[in-house]
Amino acid sequence: MAKPTIPLTVMPGRAADAHVVKAPPVVELGTENDYACGSCGTVLLRANAGQVHNVLFECSRCRALNRADL
Repeated sequence: MAKPTIPLTVMPGRAADAHVVKAPPVVELGTENDYACGSCGTVLLRANAGQVHNVLFECSRCRALNRADL
């Protein structure tokens, strides 16, 4: 059975104190869900629910900033 792909929320900009991770390559922290860029659909993160907080992922493909507070 395929794992769910959940779109992340695209942010209009970043706060000065935001932690930003560029992906892909896909950041793998768990196996439960795939989290995709809310703009282009590229998978940025594999993680379990409740595992990631207060991080922005910058998509290497489309440059969109995606909020990850899962």
